[in-house]
Amino acid sequence: MRRSSGPVAARETSGEISYSDWRQNIFVKAVDIEHQGSGDFLKDVFDYETKTIIRQFSLNYDNVQYFLKKTVGVEMIMEMNLPESKFTFKNNRVQINHFRLHDLFATERQKLPSKGRSALRRSIYLSH
Repeated sequence: MRRSSGPVAARETSGEISYSDWRQNIFVKAVDIEHQGSGDFLKDVFDYETKTIIRQFSLNYDNVQYFLKKTVGVEMIMEMNLPESKFTFKNNRVQINHFRLHDLFATERQKLPSKGRSALRRSIYLSH
């Protein structure tokens, strides 16, 4: 499948996202978002590399305030298989304030080249 764009590098700064789901009782607010991403959208399957910093992240779920204005950083490499709508988290790092989480979305074991460690992978399929 041919696409009209090629390698893309995008950068967004000072964004804000608010999400309210009264039915599920989920409320999210992200303020002062800086996002960078790059990938070759001409290819059917490619790696999309992204780095995002949210300087004020708040999450309230079922009347429990899990996060209130926390700084969140995410670095991720995602394999994007566009014809199959399959997106695989290959490497990711999440940091909330000074607390670091690694391979947050992982389920499928994969051997890492360095130090013989194993990592986990998760694929997400989107239906049309």
